[in-house]
Amino acid sequence: MSRVDFSEIPNARILQTPRNIDERGFFEKIFDKQLFTSLNLNTDLDSIAISSNTHIGTLRGLHFQSPPFAEDKIVSCIAGSIFDVVVDLRFDSSTFRKWAAVKLESDDEQALYLPAGVAHGFQTLEGNSSVLYGITSTYNPANAHSIRYSDLELNITWPLPVGIVSAKDAEGLFLAEAINISKDQK
Repeated sequence: MSRVDFSEIPNARILQTPRNIDERGFFEKIFDKQLFTSLNLNTDLDSIAISSNTHIGTLRGLHFQSPPFAEDKIVSCIAGSIFDVVVDLRFDSSTFRKWAAVKLESDDEQALYLPAGVAHGFQTLEGNSSVLYGITSTYNPANAHSIRYSDLELNITWPLPVGIVSAKDAEGLFLAEAINISKDQK
């Protein structure tokens, strides 16, 4: 399976999130409804969550929710650094079945916008890395899935040996199974 550049994933975006810095520290917006509306991005956030990861090499994902609970996500690394990966599961996409990755760091003033229909995961590149998520759909356990991070068809090149990973993620679906689930629930 081939890797593509993150900018090639249709409707996925790297958003610049400039910081206002003063003697107190900084202020940074990762969601601005007016800006998102002007870019035709989903502004209907359902939840905001933080993923805290103590150890270097920790892997989370590759997660997605199948329709009708497919979700757009806003992802920002707020502590440490991560190798962030998306897998395109959208049948009508030019990057269907391909993956892309980008490094996010807590001081890079960036956030990712990920459209519904892509699976998402990351590996921590430092200990004590945290990720802030904005999510547009309600979590539904029956529609929540994980693609196996080690699927040979995807052949993702993780930058570090995989450390801690949940049993659910380690035993996730193979890409072909994930595609069938997405297709069956369209």
